[in-house]
Amino acid sequence: MAKPPQEPRVAEVVMLIQWVAIEIPTERLVEIVSTVAPVPLTQRLLELALLKQPGVLEGRHANVPVTV
Repeated sequence: MAKPPQEPRVAEVVMLIQWVAIEIPTERLVEIVSTVAPVPLTQRLLELALLKQPGVLEGRHANVPVTV
């Protein structure tokens, strides 16, 4: 039996990064996330990395996932 398709997570990722990129308009962040993580699975992995490692976008973690 096949797994159901992943749902896009762009909005969730954008919400997690907006505080660090307040000068970038939301529409542009959506474009950036969609380019970096073009498929729902990659978007979910990015979301999980941001949730598990707060501050990763500020360089506070040594082990950063490739997607980030």
